[in-house]
Amino acid sequence: MTVTLTLNTLVSTHFLGWLRAQLTQDASLAARLVFQISEPDLLTAQHHMQYFCEQLRELRIKLCICQFGCTPDPLRYLPLLHAQLVKLDVSLLENMGADPVQRDHLAVLTARLHDSGLRVSAGMVEDMSQLPLLWAANIQSVQGFCLHRPGPTLNYAFLHKQTLALS
Repeated sequence: MTVTLTLNTLVSTHFLGWLRAQLTQDASLAARLVFQISEPDLLTAQHHMQYFCEQLRELRIKLCICQFGCTPDPLRYLPLLHAQLVKLDVSLLENMGADPVQRDHLAVLTARLHDSGLRVSAGMVEDMSQLPLLWAANIQSVQGFCLHRPGPTLNYAFLHKQTLALS
C-alpha cells in the first residue's frame, strides 16, 4: 500500500509517534507500507529528512522518492534517505522518442540508481510507445495510462492499433 506524504508530515512532531502506535496494533502493517515523498518536499525539509528517513528504516517501512530527478543533482542526498524505490520525474521522460541525448541521460541515471540498490519506476506514462524506450533504459515498472511490468514480449490489448518498436 503506497501512501503519499507531504512536507507537513515530514516536519510534524506528532506523526512518527502516532505511526509507532498504529504499528503496535498491527505488526504486519509496516511490511505492507510504502511511503512516497516528493524530492522537492524532502529537500525543502532537509533538516528533518535524515531523521525522518532513519525512523522509517527502523520501523521497516519502505520509502519511495517521487518526482526524482527534478533537481540539478538528485543523487547527492540519496545516501541519507535509505530509500528502496524512486519514481522518476516526468521531465526525464519528455521527448525520449526524438532525443537520443535524453535517452542516454535516462539510461545513465537509471544505471546509477540500480548501482545504489534502488528500484526505478516511471510515473505518468501516457504514451504506450514509450514503453520499449523505458525498458531499454532498465526502468523496472511504469505507472500512468499503462500499468505493467516489463515482460519478454510486448503482448498488449490496445483500444486502437499501436506499433511498439525500439528505433
